[in-house]
Amino acid sequence: MTEPLLRVARLTKVFPLTTGVLRRRRGEVRAVDRVSFQLERGETLGLVGESGSGKSTVARCLLRLTEPTRGSVVFDGEDVGSFGREDLRRYRREVQLVFQDPFGALNPRMTVAELVAEPLRAHGLVEHRRDTRRRVGELLEMVALEESTHGGRYPRELSGGQRQRVVIARALGLRPRVLVLDEPVSGLDVSVGAQVLDLLADLQSELGVAYLLISHDLSMVRQVAHRVAVMYLGAIMEVAEVDDLFRAPHHPYTQALLSAVPVPDPVQERSRRRIPLMGEVPTGLYIPPACRFHTRCFKARQVCSEEEPPLGPVAERDHRASCLFAEPMQVL
Repeated sequence: MTEPLLRVARLTKVFPLTTGVLRRRRGEVRAVDRVSFQLERGETLGLVGESGSGKSTVARCLLRLTEPTRGSVVFDGEDVGSFGREDLRRYRREVQLVFQDPFGALNPRMTVAELVAEPLRAHGLVEHRRDTRRRVGELLEMVALEESTHGGRYPRELSGGQRQRVVIARALGLRPRVLVLDEPVSGLDVSVGAQVLDLLADLQSELGVAYLLISHDLSMVRQVAHRVAVMYLGAIMEVAEVDDLFRAPHHPYTQALLSAVPVPDPVQERSRRRIPLMGEVPTGLYIPPACRFHTRCFKARQVCSEEEPPLGPVAERDHRASCLFAEPMQVL
């Protein structure tokens, strides 16, 4: 077996909580807690969960935009934590982040052509103006935009879908091997979002780039991902191939999430079992002991508040879940 392109082991990020003029420490927020996963070459891994589950913090830690507290990130056999300035610069060319808000990610004073050309010049990938214009045209064509039509426009003159395409084109200009996509279609309507997802699928087939797809939209993740990891309160609750996870989820949290996904058949929709989650979502400031999900779980027993379940195998084909009473349930 070949080494995965990206391997994350026990990644942890703790933010100190301070108050007052003297910034006295008042506890800590555990945003990411011992997260481990791997990303294969040309694969799409979906990282899903509720808002505040730590998905975006994982993304920022991968690129060292936020320094992790503990854990390791290994890219193509190299420990990212040991990288100096030049190695980190090279790594960030190989692993690009597509932010959730394309309008906020684009300088409003620069044209589309200037925005796409900026990273090419910054990394010394083009030397002459003619080469820059040719490469910008190639990248815009790759995302179904035209340099002659869109190159001279400013971000405010573009639709949401066009802005997202510009962000993707700019990231692809550095020829990365991994794209971290943080909610890439959350601000778009359904039809435009579907076009962006189709574009990403085509680019993956053409370029062989791997995606870490961060989202709370399970239907979208089911459409494009090869594997899915489900996060809750900073930790991974379940990970499996996408078909296995949606056909037979084992963790109660995954089952509850999937039971809320609407289906197009009205007869099936009316007959489905809903799994409501009890209580309020805890915060990273106070994570429940042992199983962090037991305060909201419909299967919880006394032992769940006393013993922390490992993320262990529950089925074939590397299907793992962090639950003492994991069992399959059909909810879709």
